[in-house]
Amino acid sequence: MKSLRNSYSILLKIVIISTCLLLLINIALIYEDPNLIDSNCKTTTTITKTQNNKNNKGLENLNKSKKKLLLILDYKLFNEDTYMKSFSECTSITNQPQCGFTTDISLANESDGILYFIPRTTKKNYNRSYTSVHRTSEKQLFFGWSMESPSMYPLENDDTHLSLNYNVTIGYPLNDYQKYGAGVSDEEYEEKDIQSSHIYTPYGPVPFKGSDHYSYLFKFGKLKEIPKKRDSNIMWMAGNCRNQKLGRTKLVKQMMRFTTIDSYGKCLHNKDLKVNYGPNVLLRSLQKLKILRKYDFVVAIENSRCEDYVTEKLWEPLSVGTIPIYLGATNIDEFLPHPDAIINIANFNSINHLMKYVRDVGLNETLREKHLAWIKKPLPKKFKNLLNQSLNNQNLFCSICKKLVNLDNNDNINYTPLSKPFKQCIEGKFTLPIYTEEEKERGRLLRLQKQQEQEKLELQNNNDNYTNDNEEEEEEEDNDSGNDSGNDSGNDSGNNDSNSI
Repeated sequence: MKSLRNSYSILLKIVIISTCLLLLINIALIYEDPNLIDSNCKTTTTITKTQNNKNNKGLENLNKSKKKLLLILDYKLFNEDTYMKSFSECTSITNQPQCGFTTDISLANESDGILYFIPRTTKKNYNRSYTSVHRTSEKQLFFGWSMESPSMYPLENDDTHLSLNYNVTIGYPLNDYQKYGAGVSDEEYEEKDIQSSHIYTPYGPVPFKGSDHYSYLFKFGKLKEIPKKRDSNIMWMAGNCRNQKLGRTKLVKQMMRFTTIDSYGKCLHNKDLKVNYGPNVLLRSLQKLKILRKYDFVVAIENSRCEDYVTEKLWEPLSVGTIPIYLGATNIDEFLPHPDAIINIANFNSINHLMKYVRDVGLNETLREKHLAWIKKPLPKKFKNLLNQSLNNQNLFCSICKKLVNLDNNDNINYTPLSKPFKQCIEGKFTLPIYTEEEKERGRLLRLQKQQEQEKLELQNNNDNYTNDNEEEEEEEDNDSGNDSGNDSGNDSGNNDSNSI
């Protein structure tokens, strides 16, 4: 019996290791990146109390080396491998890593920096840990991080909340000096970057590294040829059906009145996934990219219409040559390799107008290639700048580390939050009429015209039937007349013969 249990245990281990290796090999083959395969077959895991103890054991070495210590309050968004790799790669300040981390809240007073996730400040479960930490030194920096929009989490742009709780904000908006056309020299850029109280963390074109919660596998720029027309037409994938700030589910439902849209998410679900990976963001990202490659179009509607708020909903389809039917960032043109790279819902007057155009693009190869031509063209300078900014700001923890080191080395730096760092949003639901008044009038006139044509046709048919009936009656009368004439003639002839005889 014991031998059987041992055999079963060994077999189970072999199955687990084999499955893990196959998964990693699959990911590596898809992205042609052998570095994705870890010889130890490690997977991302959140930090446990055991890991916390292990991290804290290393604090003596950290103190001896005078590294900056960062306390990460919301460790559920990260994993130990993420921290270690990020800090070990942060050698842009000196030749040696300058920072370490802990998730032990009892070390708050000893920490040089405290990292908060702003959306969690409204969660009751996090209030105790978030409010129990207080600044102990002017050199201690409080970082407020979010990759969500202020439409969803208004505290992100609440200047009072920001100034009371943080020194530096972290998130998707670019700093003004980072945008194309800012006109700053390299020296000015470096100085502004040191002084800035906001850290840019990009969704794309190259996604930032540092969080399991925001982990994407798309590779922008890998596609070199325009893909051939695909077997499937339009897809959509959305899981947040409750908090409808923008009203995207209603929009998609209206679009479905005109054509079939395959919905793989919870919202308006009509298409099942082969495997449900649940909260595993990495595998879900891989799965979505595979599905996107089968479709010509994807409905890509953000949860908010905010400046700079451009998420993976744009970058994933662009990376595989699927045309996004997009609605979101108010300045979306600043993030596109070409204006025709998307079909912008906001540019249409009605759902009918939008879906008629989508249908035309699907049927007309010249139109379809117009929206994909950017793949083979040189990238414009504005987009190259965006690409470089995302490359230079990939490492979230390295950017945090630089702020901690810069503050320690420069007494003239005073980090205070920018006003409205997460930029402005258009609040309220986005709506499009099914038809414009002009389209309704055209439709009314078209229906009237068809009705008149139908009535004319029916009248013509009635006239034809009437004519046919008359002709048939006349033929019958002629036949009757001929019969009567023949009978009379026969009778007269008989009588004459009789008389003659």
